[in-house]
Amino acid sequence: MIDDCHKHNTNVRTNEQLAHEVKALRGRICKLTIGVGAESEFPSINQIAITYEAISSNDRLNLTSEIIKQLKKDERINSMYEKSFLTRFAHCVSFTILKLSYQFVKSYWDQQLQYLQKPFGLSNEETAQRYFQTMFQEQFRSSLKQLCSRGKKTINSELKQEIIKENQNFTHLLNSIDDQIAEQKGTSEINVNKDELIESCLQSMWSCLLSRPSLKPYPLMFTSNPQFNDKIKSKNLAITEELSEQDDCNNIGYFTWPGLVRSDSGHLLYPVAACRDHFHVGKTSEETRAATNTQRNCPDIEMSKIGRSNGIDTI
Repeated sequence: MIDDCHKHNTNVRTNEQLAHEVKALRGRICKLTIGVGAESEFPSINQIAITYEAISSNDRLNLTSEIIKQLKKDERINSMYEKSFLTRFAHCVSFTILKLSYQFVKSYWDQQLQYLQKPFGLSNEETAQRYFQTMFQEQFRSSLKQLCSRGKKTINSELKQEIIKENQNFTHLLNSIDDQIAEQKGTSEINVNKDELIESCLQSMWSCLLSRPSLKPYPLMFTSNPQFNDKIKSKNLAITEELSEQDDCNNIGYFTWPGLVRSDSGHLLYPVAACRDHFHVGKTSEETRAATNTQRNCPDIEMSKIGRSNGIDTI
């Protein structure tokens, strides 16, 4: 009986010690990583999805519209390329900013886990991830400030290269934009809108990653192809058709904005936005028309299925 009481007291002390150690660990991590004390309530999954939609409806379209507006001022560009190609480029810029934001945030998170996990003796990766998610949620604004500072530099340094990977002819449009910015006096509206979108995307992707369950954008491939069209069709996703430049083709030529997906279930919280277009885009206006005439019989995705859905979709 006495032994049992002794064991019970030992367990109580052990639990008290464990609680004290956890509390001390939280304080040490706060001081080493970001700050001290919780700042504000972390947004719910629903709030994160609403913010993501707002970025798509505002910051993204502001930048896209401004890019198209600037390109229309260049007579040489307008004589060389179809309007649909200029629109495609503008959407590629916004899409690529979101993609790079997600990639940077994911890389930043992996680095933080690697940096903090070993010093604090958290050998289990899943436990460490859940613990640090809580810590960064409590210090969301401070952690975001540090992340954004590095993220902006990384995205701006990689943006042009990533855009050109989608289409070599985008180089001409990038040069046209750069020339017009150089000629303008004062702050460029395109740069203002670009910086606002980068900040919004970094904040959105950071909250998506820290959320439980975590969220992610899908798809992160701008230009589609026959194989991916079949894959998208098989998933029966909710897809919003934003543009219909090519009325004679039912392919998804490219995605203007990714959907938002739960990592645990694959449920689509925000629909994918896409444009109907041909897979292969010509270089100039004349070449584009020639290419269009040879692609009339492209594989179909029923565009009647492309529209906002009120149900829950799964990837």
